[in-house]
Amino acid sequence: MAAVFRRGGVLWLLLFAACDKGSRETPSSLVTGGANQTHSSRSSAAPLRGRGPAPPEATELEYELGKKLLLEASQSDSAPGAPGFDRVRAQLVGRAKGEPVVLVRTPQFNPEASQEATYYRARFASEWKIWPRLVSARQVFVDSPRLGRESILREGYLYAEHPNEAFSLVSLVGMDWLFSEKEVWLERGEVLMHAERRERGDYYYTDGPLAGSLVRLMHLDRMGVGAGPTEAALHRDFRALRYRLHFQQARIEHLGETQIVASLRYGSKLWIPTLLGAKGAHLELVREVVAPSQVAELRDLRAREAIRQNGMSALREAMLALVREGMPFDEPKTEVGQEDGKLRAEWVKAYLAGRNSYKYREDRYSIFDKLGRPLVPEVCVDFLLDCFERAAGSWWRQKSEGSRELTRGSLDLGSLDRTLLRRTRSLIELALAHPEWFEVWEVPEKERIELGYKEKFFNYLEQNADKYQAGDIILIRGLTPWDEEEMHTHSFFIYETDPLAGIPILIAGNAWRPQVWSWEAEARRTPKRTVRTRIRPKLEFLQLLAGAKTFPEQPPPIAPVMEW
Repeated sequence: MAAVFRRGGVLWLLLFAACDKGSRETPSSLVTGGANQTHSSRSSAAPLRGRGPAPPEATELEYELGKKLLLEASQSDSAPGAPGFDRVRAQLVGRAKGEPVVLVRTPQFNPEASQEATYYRARFASEWKIWPRLVSARQVFVDSPRLGRESILREGYLYAEHPNEAFSLVSLVGMDWLFSEKEVWLERGEVLMHAERRERGDYYYTDGPLAGSLVRLMHLDRMGVGAGPTEAALHRDFRALRYRLHFQQARIEHLGETQIVASLRYGSKLWIPTLLGAKGAHLELVREVVAPSQVAELRDLRAREAIRQNGMSALREAMLALVREGMPFDEPKTEVGQEDGKLRAEWVKAYLAGRNSYKYREDRYSIFDKLGRPLVPEVCVDFLLDCFERAAGSWWRQKSEGSRELTRGSLDLGSLDRTLLRRTRSLIELALAHPEWFEVWEVPEKERIELGYKEKFFNYLEQNADKYQAGDIILIRGLTPWDEEEMHTHSFFIYETDPLAGIPILIAGNAWRPQVWSWEAEARRTPKRTVRTRIRPKLEFLQLLAGAKTFPEQPPPIAPVMEW
């Protein structure tokens, strides 16, 4: 039997023994008994039950008053919305990284722009030619950012109505194409951030959730010079609202400038008519119309979603930590044949032996990064398992801590030979062996659409949005550009979904370095792969990861800080 590298626990040994015997351990027997241990699923539910607004009083009078209020709001003046955007919303939010907001009207180009800006706008109007034309215009705009603003931005928004146009803008346009001023502001969803120009013309955030990081523009960002916007926002942030109200999906019934009537879905079937007030991009609850017979159900569904959301926050925190620290992909610099996965065992041995580097073939690798944080080699499945461990409090100690060990959290995924554990079939067997923690769904063959058929694939996601949610593990399989003879499997998390269309809009994993990226990026990387399996962590497992921790009710960043 291959050597066992212990990482603070024996859970994996127990799990695969259970698979071999056809038996199943209970969750409590697989949870560690340390200080961070999480006990039953009920124990940490109580602190979260008060989250979100309380349903209105369970009386017929309140119900009728609520219906009257929503009817009056529905008969008020409507905002035009953005028909060009709304028509292909699923394609746009799924293919171009950005905050999935709702627009009360379409942003417009400045009609008084220069003749030169009008020329560039016309050149960029072709969805299929915009990429090379943006590349050729880069230096022109860097030398004259005002021209860049006039040519690209619409009322301050980085806005497009074609998926390829949106992807091209997000991929290529930098803040230095648009500004040369010392201080600028950027509004993403309901969050207003500021940035300053530094060396080489690059802009760095000076406040907000991304403070200290390089500004990278996203689709539907709004930006300008000075302390902040002077014009009213055209966008409304439903994603932030979802993290306060704990609904799954929204359907807009009436769109107004200051009031929105929407149906919000809780659980799989409960739709609640809701009146929302808008203060710029920020949305707040004005009134819910809840029948007396629905009050208890709404309260329970909201409480369950608050618990699930809290567990997802713990899991996303681990994802973002791995992204920030830049865990290297486990592939030797000098490779003989296929040697993915060979470095991690060497790293573990060198780390536990107290060394600061290790050697594989003739190449040397560091144990820690420049800040003394562990640089643990990962294949794609390692990223998933490392996120589970790290969310639950288990991770390798930093260089400054002196001792070399894996800290013991509430969940220890101790490891057998990584050759076994890195097989995606083993990941599926793990989930099947523990249905109390995971739900496994094998995608029917008729639903397996190659990622390269983007319009068809995103239409499928839109029509089947209820089958995919944040936290799901996705396994894709197919031929790749680097190997057109043998099928390869890749795995990643769904990081976030659109609160309106419901589709997954961002995924997180390690294909070369950990990152959060769009489906479009993965489709361009491996267009012949198809989605084969979905593994869903259940509420009890997510609650185990969070333990007693309570996270803020706010959406995770769509552009995490990368420090590597």
